[in-house]
Amino acid sequence: MGISKEYNVFELQNAIGQMDMTKAMRIVKYFSANPKAAPIRW
Repeated sequence: MGISKEYNVFELQNAIGQMDMTKAMRIVKYFSANPKAAPIRW
């Protein structure tokens, strides 16, 4: 697949829920650097 299991929307939700802001910010930075990895839909 090419994308780490660590960098997905579900892991972001889990990190926020567990208040692991370091992990959450790492995932957000990955998403911002790779917009095709997790496109934001309105």
